[in-house]
Amino acid sequence: MSVANAKQGFRYVSISREQGQIWAISGAGIICRRIGVTHENPAGTGWVTGIGVSSENKFQRVKN
Repeated sequence: MSVANAKQGFRYVSISREQGQIWAISGAGIICRRIGVTHENPAGTGWVTGIGVSSENKFQRVKN
């Protein structure tokens, strides 16, 4: 299932200080990375999806 077709929004979104580093976990539990993010196109061009995540997984914020 693609993120565009899921229509469930995101459970979590993480934005890095580095340009183009936007990661999210979809409502269906799919890890996603935003692609095509530039200063000229801050909305990006699409999503690359990865492995599924169960609701039992715990996430911890890492401070730089």
